Amino acid sequence: MTAILSYQEHLALVHNNLRDIHPDVTQLPNLRVINCGHNRLKNTGVPGDLFNLEDLSVVVSLFKCIFGMLLLFFWQFHWQ
Repeated sequence: MTAILSYQEHLALVHNNLRDIHPDVTQLPNLRVINCGHNRLKNTGVPGDLFNLEDLSVVVSLFKCIFGMLLLFFWQFHWQ
């Protein structure tokens, strides 16, 4: 990953017909907002390490993807 991308704070993946988010996204230490709405994402297409990013505060997506990510988030932090 290039040094320039390490400063990336906002990432828009909207309207790309994506089925998953590449795991390299979790290598963006300053990522605060990721907008992945209007894609074909499912729960299995979201890397679990995405929720380990310290500054990530907003994940925008379609309802079913958000619901699945919230379940994953609560499972990781409350039931382990």
